This record gives sequence, structure tokens and C-alpha cells, in this order.
Amino acid sequence: DAIAAAAFVSADASRAQSLGDVAAQKYSPAVRRALASEFQRREALYRELAARQFALDARVDRSGSDDPHARHLMSDIAELERQADAVNTAIASRAVSAGTARREGTGRASLPSLPADAALVSYWLGSESTYAWVVLPGAIHWTRLPSPVTIADQAVAFHHSLTRLVDIPLERRLSDAQALYEMIIRPLEPWLSGVRQWVVIPDGALDYIPFAALKIPDLKADSFVATRHDVALAPAVWMLDTSGARVRLRARRALLLVADPVYQPDDPRLAVVMRTSATSQPPARHSLDPDRGQYQRLPFTAQEAAQISAQFPPADVDRLIGLDATRDRLLSLDWSAYRFIHIATHGIVDAQVPQLSALILSSYDSSGRVVDGAVRVADLSLESLAADVAVLSACDTALGKQVPSEGLLGIGSTMLARGARAVVASLWPVSDEIGARLMTEFYRHLLRDSMSPAAALGAAMRSVVSSGAADPALWAAYQVSVVALGPGPPARGVASRGPATAHEGAELETRRLRAIQAPARVERLLDGLISDRQLSPKDSYQIRDPAALPLPLQKAVAEASQQGRVWVCRASSYKTWLLFTAEMSLPLSRERGAPVLLLNRYDAKGELKDTGSWVSDPHGKWRRLAD
Repeated sequence: DAIAAAAFVSADASRAQSLGDVAAQKYSPAVRRALASEFQRREALYRELAARQFALDARVDRSGSDDPHARHLMSDIAELERQADAVNTAIASRAVSAGTARREGTGRASLPSLPADAALVSYWLGSESTYAWVVLPGAIHWTRLPSPVTIADQAVAFHHSLTRLVDIPLERRLSDAQALYEMIIRPLEPWLSGVRQWVVIPDGALDYIPFAALKIPDLKADSFVATRHDVALAPAVWMLDTSGARVRLRARRALLLVADPVYQPDDPRLAVVMRTSATSQPPARHSLDPDRGQYQRLPFTAQEAAQISAQFPPADVDRLIGLDATRDRLLSLDWSAYRFIHIATHGIVDAQVPQLSALILSSYDSSGRVVDGAVRVADLSLESLAADVAVLSACDTALGKQVPSEGLLGIGSTMLARGARAVVASLWPVSDEIGARLMTEFYRHLLRDSMSPAAALGAAMRSVVSSGAADPALWAAYQVSVVALGPGPPARGVASRGPATAHEGAELETRRLRAIQAPARVERLLDGLISDRQLSPKDSYQIRDPAALPLPLQKAVAEASQQGRVWVCRASSYKTWLLFTAEMSLPLSRERGAPVLLLNRYDAKGELKDTGSWVSDPHGKWRRLAD
């Protein structure tokens, strides 16, 4: 059925565009040297932004968001974000976007070629309807699922139950897992039941759930998807190499291993250094990291590191353990030299500003000095990887900011975009004891049995389940995301008819084409326009909650939303309110070869004060078109 295939390809073309932008950026040694001052400036801004955000959270907890000091901090944060955006634009403009042409062309490609034992499952949660496609070698099936709200509510409930191991009983988790299975897998069973490997492209709230932990209706307590299938996630088909044609860097060494950092001043490893060091100043908290006190040692990661490294030739492993596991040491290495990268540390996720999400390495270096341990997304976006597998054995490293059509933007997705063929990361905090066991089993199957990352992780999960640990909260946190599969027979684009009607397919295709104007992308452009042209006061801060706006602006926002326009509202300490609404004009954008926004500006009374068309150049500079 040509309609199903066309709708699938069109939907996929709108996915993961931000990751594509990250993947396309290339930083040569010459460009790195030229941008050294910008990199330093950006790092300083992110440190200050993290400190101000920490102070704001603490202030709001004590005094509420209307506190004058809290509002002042909001204004500071808005200005720091503006400065960081400007620096990021300057950095990105110098990157060589060699991958852009391939990315755009891939979005127009035909159905993917898959291995004979694999199926690709793609979900789309729209505003009113949910659709799923199942792509098999030589065929595509599609169907409509329950409403997006129903699925999202169940997905959130399931994720919540998995993160509350003590508070919520196992029976509730299993019930939630089975209810979600009935909604999103049961209708696809005729096409999936006999297929070993599932490659899933989730959407919306489904980004937060472990598909491996969905409960198959069965009298057995351990009947999960993971016990019968191997599951991998993918950001989009256009990013998925199924032919082996992707040009890859050649890794020169086997393993980079980072584990068991030193976080606390009373860590005995630090005491040894202080006794032998000439440094007389005692270790203390530092403004580099206001959250430093919350990070505790992860003792089982040392055991995990030893068991993993034992599976490699000793001379082919580079280790950063304890006081050597510092930010500076890690970032000084050539990441493209390693076939496997394993980082077992704490991790933090910032759902509002994904660039602040970070892996937390040692707070002290080998001489006992206090150092910044945060390896942020901005740092990772500069690295080039050649790894077959990168493992982030840290809490919540699979999470990030959820953006429509983009998935979760964070640590794991950035490493995938920068060249890793597969990334293993976690959806919630993991017991370091069980995490160490899972990772040891994972590498054993990966190396000894030559399994794919998805098959190796599935085998490791089944090993834990078979030992009696049937609670998915214990073993299902890890998931593997991929941008490469083994070669399979060519897909012929032949579609078998699913339950959806032809009318629904035509309607769906139109919606997918419009999705190229994804609200998240338009909102980023609008923020850039406001900052570049200084359309709001310098001390203004963004108001994200519509309920916090004056009533006239609430009405203007509601009207804009009905029209499919995005909105940004800024307020200043002088009680000045400015509302901007915008939409992207596809005809004008195609004509100009650059993004064109149709912008409206409202005052605090909700009166339209200005309207016009603005076009951006490749460097993020905006100019107004003649009306």
C-alpha cells in the first residue's frame, strides 16, 4: 500500500532533526584552535548557569516563585541562556556541516533494509490519534492505536511505578506493564510475535518506558518482552544504517574505562593523597559544583570495572579510575580511538536546558585539588566517536528534554549523534550491585558470544530474571539505542494492508508533511530571533506557564495555539510583558532557502503591536523582509 509507505517515510523525515544537526557538525583541529576562547566562554557560562539554577531552585523551595530574589535570579538565568545561545551559534557556524546533504537525502529514502530476523516498530502520538507502523523485510503494516492521552497516561504511570521500588508494590508494576502492552504491542502481535529483534522508534511519553519490561499476558510472572525478544531503540530511520555503508573512523584501542570517581572529602583515597601531597589546604566544597555534596561513592563500579576490563587484553585498555577519573583527563583523550567506551559514574539530567545534563566525574584530581567534575552535553557534542558501543552506566543517562518529533535530547542521544553505533544508558537510578552484574553479563555476551548490543543486553536481562529477580524495576532500566544494524535483504516497499483506512492514510500523510514545521524547531528559531534582534529588554526572563500570564495574553496564547503558532512570553523587572507568536512559512522558506518566520508581537493588554516576516542567515542573524 503506497499510502502507508509514504506516510511512514514522511513521518520519519521530521524526526530527530536536532540530533542530525549535532551529527553534521565537524570540528577539525584548526577549527578547535580557532574556537578555543569560545569553548572557554561557553564552559564558564554553563558553570554560572548551573550555579544560578541551583540557587533559584533553593530559593523557590523556601519562598516561592514570586519572591523578588527568585525573580532576579530568573532574569539572570535568562540573560545567561541568551549569552550561551549566542556562543553556541558562533561555534556551530564554524563547524563543517558535511553530513547535512546525506541527512536530508536520507529523509526522502525508501523503506529501510532489515535483517531477516528483525522488525522495525515506529510510533506516532499525534494530538488526536496514535499510529504504529511495523516494517518487515519486504513489507510494511500499519494500524491505529488507542488515543495519545490514554497511552501517555499509562506510560507515565508505568515509568513512575518503576522508579518507586520501595513505595509501589511489584503487583502494581506488573499490572501497569501489562496494561501498556495491551495498548501498544497487542495490536501488532500478528506481525511481531515470531520476530526476535525489535527496533523501536518511540514517540512522546513512550520515550520514557522500557519496552523490554512490558508484561506479556501470561500466567508466568516472568513473561516479559525481554524474555522473548531483543529490543533496540532508534531515533529515526533516516539515521539508521542498515547496509553497513556508513563511513566509520577506525578505532585503534579496545576499551576506555571510567569508573569509581572520588566525590566526598572524607573518601579514604583522597586522605592518602593529602598525606603525601604538599598541598596544605584541606579539601572543601567549591562553587564549581553547588551540588557536590549529594554525590556519594559508587563502590560497585570499581568491581564492575575490574570484571569488564578482565575481558580485554590488559595492554588494550585505558583506565580512568578514582582520582584519575576527572573531567580534564577524560576530555584530553581522543575518543575516536576506542571501540568500546564505558563510563560508570553519577549522571544528572536537566529537562529544561539539556546542555546542562552531565556525567559527574571526580570532584578532586590526583593531587587532591578541587576540580569541576561535570562533563556536559556541550562537551560531548565536540567529540568524534568510532565506538561500536558506548555504555553510560549512570543514573538517568537515557533521559533528557522531551521535544516533539525529536525524542529525548540528552547525554545518550548526543553520543549517538557524535558517532557511536550503539549507546547503552539508563532510564532511572540503578542499584550499583545489580548494575555491575548486568554490565558484566552484557560484555560477556557481546565479546565471547559475538552478540549484537541489543542481543547482549537482552541475554543479560534474561540472566537476571532467571535468577529470581522478576521485578523489572531491578533489571529493566538499561536500554540500547542504535544507529546501525547488520545488513539484510533489500526492502521492496511492498505494503500489506493494515486496519487503517485509505482516508486516514491521506490525512496522516498531510499531517506528517506539516510536521516538518515542528513546534520545537520553530520555538528555537523564535528564541534566536528575539535574542539576535533584541526584541525584549535585556533583563527580561521567559514565562513558560500560560496560567502565569495576564488574562489578555492568556487569550492571545490560546488563539495562537489554535492557529498552530508557537509562543514566547518575556517579562522584565519593570513589569513589562511582551508576547511573541510565530509560525514558519514553508513557501517563503523554500523561496529564500532559509527559515522565514511570520511574527506577531503583543503588549500586556493583548493588543497586536507589530507583525512581519523575518529571515535568518546561516549564522543565525535575522533581518526583516519588506512587508
